[in-house]
Amino acid sequence: MTLDKNVTEMLAKARRFAVMGSIQPMVYSLQIAQEYADMTGYEISAGREKIEALGYDNAIRMELQTAREFARTGRYFESSLALAKIYAERRNRDVNEEIEAIRHSA
Repeated sequence: MTLDKNVTEMLAKARRFAVMGSIQPMVYSLQIAQEYADMTGYEISAGREKIEALGYDNAIRMELQTAREFARTGRYFESSLALAKIYAERRNRDVNEEIEAIRHSA
């Protein structure tokens, strides 16, 4: 397998993880893609930014959804809120209003 094909495959893998909102595997795949890109001289920053945006946006949505469900059923939900807030900060997005609404619904 050639390095340029590795770049393409790792970006595709990162995108699949981003669609699922799986941040850690997405970040790892992007790091590997960047390493291959550096070796080949490819510029992947625009593609990387799009994948990160997709992944973090999906993760925020999923963590808030999980927190809502956990709050509704009386289960512990603060860890989902904390993750949503961390991911939102990475996207320069404010989710404080949504977080407070979930806390008040519990």
